[in-house]
Amino acid sequence: MKKYFLCVVLFALSSGMVSAQSFVDTQTPSGVLPVNDFIGTDWALDFSDEFNGSVIDDMKWEKDDSKNSRGSKLGIGIKEWYFKPENLELRDGKLVIKVTKPEEGVMHCAGIHGYKSGGGAKYNFQYGYVEARIKIADSSKGTHTALWMSGAGQKNVDGTCNDGAEIDIVESSELTDHSHLTLYWDGYGTPEARIAGKQYEAPGIHDGEFHTFGLLWTENVLRVYYDGKPTMFGKTYVEFTELIHMVRAAEYLWLSCGASNQNVPGITFKDEPLGLLTEAEIDYVRVWKKKPNENLVKNGDFLENGYAEGTTVWKGPSMIPGGIVFDMDDKAINPPSARFSGVGLERYIYQDIEVLPGRKYKLSFVGRTHNSHGPSGTSNSKNSKLMADVYAGNSTVKLFSTSTTSNVNTLIEGEFVVPSDVSFVRLQFTKDIGIAYLDDVTLIQEKKIVYPALRMDRVTNCVYMEKVSPYTSVCVVAPDGTEHDFGSGHTEITFDFTGKPLGAYTFKLTGEQEKTFVIHTDRMLK
Repeated sequence: MKKYFLCVVLFALSSGMVSAQSFVDTQTPSGVLPVNDFIGTDWALDFSDEFNGSVIDDMKWEKDDSKNSRGSKLGIGIKEWYFKPENLELRDGKLVIKVTKPEEGVMHCAGIHGYKSGGGAKYNFQYGYVEARIKIADSSKGTHTALWMSGAGQKNVDGTCNDGAEIDIVESSELTDHSHLTLYWDGYGTPEARIAGKQYEAPGIHDGEFHTFGLLWTENVLRVYYDGKPTMFGKTYVEFTELIHMVRAAEYLWLSCGASNQNVPGITFKDEPLGLLTEAEIDYVRVWKKKPNENLVKNGDFLENGYAEGTTVWKGPSMIPGGIVFDMDDKAINPPSARFSGVGLERYIYQDIEVLPGRKYKLSFVGRTHNSHGPSGTSNSKNSKLMADVYAGNSTVKLFSTSTTSNVNTLIEGEFVVPSDVSFVRLQFTKDIGIAYLDDVTLIQEKKIVYPALRMDRVTNCVYMEKVSPYTSVCVVAPDGTEHDFGSGHTEITFDFTGKPLGAYTFKLTGEQEKTFVIHTDRMLK
């Protein structure tokens, strides 16, 4: 029996039957992007659940099941509260989380998470964009609806969130139009345990309608979005950018309703009859990851906008609050973008980038200048200038220089070749007097394309094409117009002329090695 099992496993491996599990729901619309105009479109879906099935997907989720009370909230009349699997339901394409009062002083809630009961995670990820469309439960009943995350290292004590933390994206315990982005790290309820929270405005969160909640999580920022817009408290964007708060380890998802941690007027749990109190509905939860790209500039889109050491890749004396401002309003180029502030003051930022000697690179960015703060096309630019300079290492030798004085968003492009003795360049942006705006900075190495080699064999009547890129599609067009399409994914191609008409055969290459070859068989095969 053991030998037979081994044969089956070997057969499965050799025949390609074993593959990585996909966590993307087959009912998620193809090509769907976040409901967010502030983070670009360069995202690939990595996880989704549309909750359209009849049972909760146990390949993605575990149901919370409290054996003991999770505490008390005596101020609002809750002596005990529990997570109960029976309070979960899939209904009409939604995950429904019920909150009930089975007896006086007792609340039953529910939740699902990606943590395996035996350890590890069913699905975890590091960095990306999380989004869920949620109709929160009635918070006045003494409950809160939560979308949150946690990681295996949350209880590790090192004074930072770097090895894991609880991240609360939304927790609707307040009865006003607010929620909060909160971090818990270094455990819970001990002298070492830490917490940091920031309240944000969430208009209409208690209106009984669906709202989208999102979290942008990168190596250097945690930022919450509500209904597709960055959240604010007053005039301040709600985010964490300090190194101590950066979560740099994999996390898993939670969706839950729990007993409220707020003791505020308006919570009616004590006076509610036994039975169903309220329900939360989750339409979907999705996770995207950034698509890989060839841009050598880090944070060229300024999605990460902190100033602290360890969380910013842009350097320079101007990289301080008030020196460089990150706009997410109608004045930004492609929100968010960087604004060089301070009329009459020189401001500059730079970034050191590793390059290959002897190679050609293309720099591009979008910029504009103004005499004062304003949207594109306003506030004329008289003498203001935004300059881009590429230096050989940290020397004063310029490899490339360009600038703009336009007061409208302008794409600037240029190329330069790296000298043979240079291994990194310093890319610096400077504005002289007025105000300057900068966004979408890219530096891309020009590829050296190696084209396929063709070899004709008169003995076999075949042409052999070697060194074909798998990202190149090959189509051969015969003299009579017949097409022989090989598609992509090949590194070598053999085309047999036996029995085919003599004449000009066109080899059309599209994709990475775009080129056209023509072979005249009436000359070569006679």
